[in-house]
Amino acid sequence: MSGQQICLKWNSFQSNIVTSFENLWEEEGLVDVTLASDGQCIRAHKVILSACSPFFRRVFQVLLKVLLCYSGSMCISSYILCLEL
Repeated sequence: MSGQQICLKWNSFQSNIVTSFENLWEEEGLVDVTLASDGQCIRAHKVILSACSPFFRRVFQVLLKVLLCYSGSMCISSYILCLEL
C-alpha cells in the first residue's frame, strides 16, 4: 500500500457519540469522580466536566499533579477535594 491513502468515515458520528455519552451518564458507566454539596452526591466523568468547564479542567489538572507528587512515596487510594465557592 505504498503511496496510497485511506480515509475512513464514521456515518452519523455526532449522533452516535451523543447517544454513547447519554448511555454512560444514565448507567453511571466508567464514572471517575463524585461531586458532593449540601449532602447531595453526583457521580460524573472528569473528561466531560473538563470539556464543559474551565473551572473543573483546572481543578483536575492541579489534583493530578498533586497525586503524581505523592505517588512515589505513598499510596493514595481515595481523596477528597474541598472547594468553597
